[in-house]
Amino acid sequence: ASKVVFTLPSTSYGISAVAFSTDGSLIAVASQDADHTVFVYSWVDGALKSQAKTGEGKILCLAFNDTGKQLVAGGVKNFSVISIAGKNMSVKQGQFGSALGGRKVVTCACWAGGDFVLGTAAGKLYRLEGGRKLTGETEVFEKGHVNCLTSLKAPADPEAAGYPAVVVAGEFGVVKILDETLGELKAFDLRAICPTSKSKIVRSACLNKDSRKLLVATKGSEIFEFSTPAGGGDEEEEPKDINAGALIVGHSSDQLWGCAAHPVKNEIATCGDDKKVNLWDLDSNKLVRSIGVGDFARSCDYSPNGHLLAVGLGGLRNGGAAGSYGAPIIETKAPEEETEVGEGEEKRVEEDVEPVPTDPWLKTLYAKGVKPREKEGAVVVLSLLEDEVRIVCSNQDATGYISDIKFSPDGNLLAAASMDSSVYIYNCLKDFVFMGKCVTSGGLPITHIDWSADSAYVMGVGMRNNETQVSFFNASDYTSVEADHEDIVNARWNTWTSSIGRTVAGCFPSGGKDLSVVNSVCRSSDSGLVASGDVSGALKIARYPSLETGAAYKDFSAHSSQGGVGKVVFTKSDSFVASIGVGDRCVCVWDVLVDDEEDDADKEYGLSDDSDYVLMAPVEVEDSTVGSGETGGVEEEKKEDAGAVELTWREKLAGQEAGGYELTDYELQAVYGVSSKAGLGYNLAGDAVYACGGASVIYKGTEKKFTVFSGSDGAVTSLVISLDGKYGLAGDTSGGVKVFDTCTGGLVMDLVSGTGAAGIAAAAFSADGKMCAVVGSDKDHTLSVFSSPSGSWADAVLYAKSSNVSAAVSFVCFADGGDATSLVTGGFNHAMFWTLRGGNISSKKGKFKDGKIQPLTCGASLGAGTGKVVTGGVGGTLMEWDVATCSVTKKTIAHTKCVTSVSPMVGGGVVTSGKDGFVKVFDVELMSSSSFEVGGVCMSAGVDGKTTKLLAAMSSGCVKEVVVDSGYTGSFIDGAKGSWSKGDAGVRALGASGRLSCAAGFEGGVLGGGGDGIVRKWSIGGGALPSGSFDCGAAVGALAVGGNGVFVAALGSGVVEDSDVRTVEGTVLFVDVATMEGKGKAQKDSSSGYPTCAVFGSGDLCYVGMSGGSVQVLDAAKCSYESTVTEGIGGKVVSLDVSSDGALIAVGGDGGQMKFFSAKGEEKSLEDAAGAEWVNSTFIYDAKYLEVGGGGVSSVCGGLVGTAGGSVSVASGDLVVHGGSVEGLGKCGETGFWSFSGADNAVFFWGKR
Repeated sequence: ASKVVFTLPSTSYGISAVAFSTDGSLIAVASQDADHTVFVYSWVDGALKSQAKTGEGKILCLAFNDTGKQLVAGGVKNFSVISIAGKNMSVKQGQFGSALGGRKVVTCACWAGGDFVLGTAAGKLYRLEGGRKLTGETEVFEKGHVNCLTSLKAPADPEAAGYPAVVVAGEFGVVKILDETLGELKAFDLRAICPTSKSKIVRSACLNKDSRKLLVATKGSEIFEFSTPAGGGDEEEEPKDINAGALIVGHSSDQLWGCAAHPVKNEIATCGDDKKVNLWDLDSNKLVRSIGVGDFARSCDYSPNGHLLAVGLGGLRNGGAAGSYGAPIIETKAPEEETEVGEGEEKRVEEDVEPVPTDPWLKTLYAKGVKPREKEGAVVVLSLLEDEVRIVCSNQDATGYISDIKFSPDGNLLAAASMDSSVYIYNCLKDFVFMGKCVTSGGLPITHIDWSADSAYVMGVGMRNNETQVSFFNASDYTSVEADHEDIVNARWNTWTSSIGRTVAGCFPSGGKDLSVVNSVCRSSDSGLVASGDVSGALKIARYPSLETGAAYKDFSAHSSQGGVGKVVFTKSDSFVASIGVGDRCVCVWDVLVDDEEDDADKEYGLSDDSDYVLMAPVEVEDSTVGSGETGGVEEEKKEDAGAVELTWREKLAGQEAGGYELTDYELQAVYGVSSKAGLGYNLAGDAVYACGGASVIYKGTEKKFTVFSGSDGAVTSLVISLDGKYGLAGDTSGGVKVFDTCTGGLVMDLVSGTGAAGIAAAAFSADGKMCAVVGSDKDHTLSVFSSPSGSWADAVLYAKSSNVSAAVSFVCFADGGDATSLVTGGFNHAMFWTLRGGNISSKKGKFKDGKIQPLTCGASLGAGTGKVVTGGVGGTLMEWDVATCSVTKKTIAHTKCVTSVSPMVGGGVVTSGKDGFVKVFDVELMSSSSFEVGGVCMSAGVDGKTTKLLAAMSSGCVKEVVVDSGYTGSFIDGAKGSWSKGDAGVRALGASGRLSCAAGFEGGVLGGGGDGIVRKWSIGGGALPSGSFDCGAAVGALAVGGNGVFVAALGSGVVEDSDVRTVEGTVLFVDVATMEGKGKAQKDSSSGYPTCAVFGSGDLCYVGMSGGSVQVLDAAKCSYESTVTEGIGGKVVSLDVSSDGALIAVGGDGGQMKFFSAKGEEKSLEDAAGAEWVNSTFIYDAKYLEVGGGGVSSVCGGLVGTAGGSVSVASGDLVVHGGSVEGLGKCGETGFWSFSGADNAVFFWGKR
């Protein structure tokens, strides 16, 4: 790859000419300051050698002599001879001489044949023989300028003659090769060789070293390559166009504003003021097709299938960005006084004056004295299906040029934003007939538009300098929609190209007030990055959302400040970013890579592709409140008027006998889900071992059998398997550390009992299995090392303990350190090397390569005897560290995104996983021997002892198994998948990760539903993969199974903006459990909020609790909505049950409210409910549970009690099996019970011992 070796010092003046010395060691530049200073630099070391002022005339060309001691500078009717002596430069004005007809415009210069040679605008060459006076006129072109002179290397023989010495090119397409006396050796006409060239004006020409190939650049932004045999002579063959057309081609006039990325192929389209639309293939980096559209083209967009390209026409020559135009000022003259007409005179009639237009854009043109272009506001649609691009439709409905244009995500509509303050909608299914016009209220030019993901709404951004307006339109009736409308608030936008909005605030500099500095913004399709281009020519990449001005970013420079960057787009799969320059008309394509080279943005995770590791960065926590300043006063007023405060269930039941329930002896027998980040591996028998919540699971896939270790004190955060596969080491959120048998699931040793003060961040076994280490999540990230001399772990003792660094730690691993035991810990911007000797422990900080510090995400030993450790980073790089020197010795790019895990292999080498969806095997030389694409985001990987099988835990909630020899990949475990969503913190159903929101049981199995809209069915005894599923099409908030074999799925999540979950609050689906086929649907308005829980009574009636406090009643037999029981619970319904006779409904609210209602919605007293028999035994507000610990009762069912702390109480004791509050418990017929917690994305099955 190319790299910058020298950069001129920053200056506010332009550079008008540049020249290299003959030996290439010096570079001269001519500044456009008032004195037109010439600077000479040694580019190797960047030293300024000398400088001199040349005068008032602009310098058009520079040339060194053969020794580098003299320069000639030519310009408009002047030239100077500059002598260089060390740091001194002397300037003498050149003399044209009267014999040559006066002063000339010197356009170019070179050194040839022992003299300076100057070219002029009159087509003639002149020599400067030994002084500063022009002599020896040579006419090389009959007409036109001499546009370039390029000197060729002189032969070594000083007596040589007739050799090619100069290449000269002219204004009318003729290129000549001259000898040292300026005699013509060869000439050819570009017009004859390349008749299809866009321009015949040659700007530059150059021969290669052996003079056999010639490059010619034209004013048409083309570069041609010709064969040109050296030596001259009449008998030599004519030059030939080597590439049968231009080698390089670009847009050739005025400005470039339009760019779009193909949705399927690695292709982009650009359109500009040269009236051309160009299609560029990014694999070959070549122009593949082009078409003229007859006028300036300012915007373009591909259809969703890539078959069509829409282009918006119009514009103002050398105009600025769409949002940079000020309000038009129309000067009106005061009416002149009417004069008397004398006898014999006629009254003078004023010429008709064109009236001032009312249209915003036409008024702007009127103020500038410019008429609109012929195709101003036209929309052209191109077909890309044939080899030749063709125009299939053209409409001209707008009066202002089309500043932005976009197809709807479903491809049915096309929206065109115009400078006349309107958005025009066309029907793509009916030959692009004009459908309607969306008009803004503010009269500002529309600069950018975006479609909602459901193709229902268009967002338009109007801008005039710093005046902005964001408008929303209904695409079906073209009416304006308020920003606080529910559909707009909950909308998910298919693209984000608006420079206005909090999510892209970071595209602006800190403290910046000029909103017009950013020309273009583009969010990546995975919503992870945002690219922006500004008026200075800078391209910036930042994480999305970028919420604060001055947020961390990376910037890149390739475009000039003449207009800056006109447009930026992410290409297919976000592999590249394409940027176009307004004034330079360059199209640049940038690889999207996470570079491990350090800069400030990487240090602060400004550009980490891995949001999970942002928490590693140290942050300052501040108290904050959200709301208006009047909130407190309102709350006080409410308190005064509240009257009597309603008693909670505990207060109502105070004094009653507590703790009278009987626990049943159940055990955890099946786990449907996985904690993909905790780690996984194989045991000695080849069975999978993984974590889920507080359970460590041993799963024998061939027999579909679970064995569960449930002795952890909290949710398992770090699980590692010894290299021999015999033991598992589980660290949890409470700080507990347990060693268990990976075959039987039995506890071997409780190394640390959890206290809840701090969890475990990382854990590791030594290669021989006789030592283990854990790192805590406490403020000191304490390192603890345990030893088992026998290796059985029954005799384990604490060997050493030490505080670590304050920065977050993501891994710990053992290494071969010679005569001592060595460990390595690493995390946010650090690596620490630890040495154990006789119970003593010492540490030394690791040295990154070239001092370039970066965050580390994982690590493992490269193998016994290697003395090496391998770490992974957020950018996808693996680093090999030498334990003896504590330094990086090798780096290799393993993944294109974050390395999520590194696991050691028996015999040496490592297995890695990445967020790019690959699992890879590396040998001890850190060479990749195998690579497997598992799809999606892989959070951890494990390997068996023989390297025949790999496990990959995916962020989607499943585990895949890879057979190394064949590469076969299959789903091994499939838990509940969550869809990312940003919701109300109080939404129990989904929370921050779109997790499992509900579960239900039936005879012989369990159901689970969540944010991805899929209800999965697992059969007891059927293994870890679902036996069936049903796609509800929207987030599932509550499930319940009836006695008639039908389950109810209540849809809705309460998720607010920025959600990938489509919510349909109030919709209830009825599905057959056995066949997983839909039976019907019922709809109730969503005013009651989203569903939170559901139960069946003894018949076909189902009761659904809502977030608004109501209970809706549905009939599963009729698949219908029946009634709403109550609106008066005053909070979210979190617990429900129904009496056996259906006469009473028990309702519990999230604030501790407890109420009872009749079937008709009449409130009943606690005494009315005394003695009632309840169908489900799931009502949590009962005196029996008054003294339940663990944060209080959160769910109950029969003989099981779940707590807010994640434990399930059974006869054998309290088992902390869930990572968060146990949000549901229920029966699986007579088979057993189920439990679930959204924190785990999993459903657990409990059977009798």
